[in-house]
Amino acid sequence: MAETAELTPAAPLLPLYYRLPQLLHGDVHAGWRLKDSDASFAAETPFVPIVASELAEAARSYPVVFAADSGQRIAVLDLERVNLFLEDGRWAAGHHVPAYVRRYPFTFVQIYGRDGVSLAIDAGSQRVAQAGDEGHCAVQGWRALGAHAGGAGVSGATMS
Repeated sequence: MAETAELTPAAPLLPLYYRLPQLLHGDVHAGWRLKDSDASFAAETPFVPIVASELAEAARSYPVVFAADSGQRIAVLDLERVNLFLEDGRWAAGHHVPAYVRRYPFTFVQIYGRDGVSLAIDAGSQRVAQAGDEGHCAVQGWRALGAHAGGAGVSGATMS
């Protein structure tokens, strides 16, 4: 009798830091706020992607490598599961803070069958308040992505 292996569905592969990304929608997320917080979410990150426009500045602070499969530029923060450039939730003074870190909890997502990209927010982030008056309006995060969008060659981004 042949044995059958039970297959468990693989967890979805999410971008670095993101736990519950949702397309940002003005009606749904109008009351969401961004808390004033630190970069503790990046404490166990030994690397972070960077965009072309920040390559020179990032290289002044970190070794930069290129992923073999995609050519993605990556700033190396350590060789273990720790970020040597983070102290008490603050990025070390005098070092470039990558756009990928600055833009979190926002990201761009490509939707199959649609041109361009859409803006998303990590609903699972501790930086997001889904109600209340604490922090800044989350919908204004659109502006926070300017440097990252331009450097990544993103155009035609939309918010639902």
